[in-house]
Amino acid sequence: MQSIADAVTITAGPAGTPDPVASSGPVALTLSASDSILGHTLTYAWTATCAGGLGAGTLDDATAATPVWTAPANATGAAQACTLTVVASDGLGQTATAAWTATVQSIPDVLTI
Repeated sequence: MQSIADAVTITAGPAGTPDPVASSGPVALTLSASDSILGHTLTYAWTATCAGGLGAGTLDDATAATPVWTAPANATGAAQACTLTVVASDGLGQTATAAWTATVQSIPDVLTI
């Protein structure tokens, strides 16, 4: 008997809207994934890392396929890149990983008198 090869596949995304995002602004993330043969229920684990010494921002639900990520405050004076990575898993050892990079705009440097 031949065994069935099972695999988790990212079918679309990850992506986010808007891009670029304002400093401390929300981004709606999207992702589609499937368990190719056996149709197992998938779980998700999102993480974020940002350049320029920014924090990672926050995810409203890091285990959802389509969470909302709030970008960190960016007071560096220049746009910074944040990479959002997601791992989709079937809970039985099959995973797929993908990443999307967002541009976080800087807070305008304004002097008010």
